[in-house]
Amino acid sequence: MDSPLPLPGGGTGPSSAPTTGPEPAGASLVPVRPARGIDPGPLARELGPRMRSLARHHGAGPDAEDAWQRALEIAVRRANELDPEWIERWLRVVVRNEARRFVRDRRRVLLEEDLERADDAGATEDERLELVDLRNRASRDVPRLKPQERRALGLLAAGLSYHELCARTGWTHTKVNRCVSEGRAALRRMEAAA
Repeated sequence: MDSPLPLPGGGTGPSSAPTTGPEPAGASLVPVRPARGIDPGPLARELGPRMRSLARHHGAGPDAEDAWQRALEIAVRRANELDPEWIERWLRVVVRNEARRFVRDRRRVLLEEDLERADDAGATEDERLELVDLRNRASRDVPRLKPQERRALGLLAAGLSYHELCARTGWTHTKVNRCVSEGRAALRRMEAAA
């Protein structure tokens, strides 16, 4: 982008560091009213594709659109504080933080679901701790795999057979074998190093 998008009403001084901490209960239910007549439409059209891509890059995946919408909502609320020259950089930081928040929330929900299933199965405290440790190691190590290894292992873990994996991804059987075996080997190396 050659020049920053102008914000009607302008900014007042340098932008402060973006914060995406918790808001009061019900804050997201209040309709967002543009400050000083700011129209988020042009901002969304200009930066939307890049910001959604950034959110996906930081792991938000299916929540990328939500992370971008939340960042845009924060920008509209804080428009009076933002310097128009820094809006895109500021939004990049907010989108990154929101994407990471969505990832943390998703991991927490998955862990809670796993623990509930373990409780229903009558798991001991040691088994529950092992499950938490396994989930923590996986959330640390799996993102370090190559994208194709992550995809192959994820689909395999979801219960697909090698044949279904080939059909779903369009890869040859040889490529599926290579991605799975290299991904498993990489995870073993990471586990040994830990």
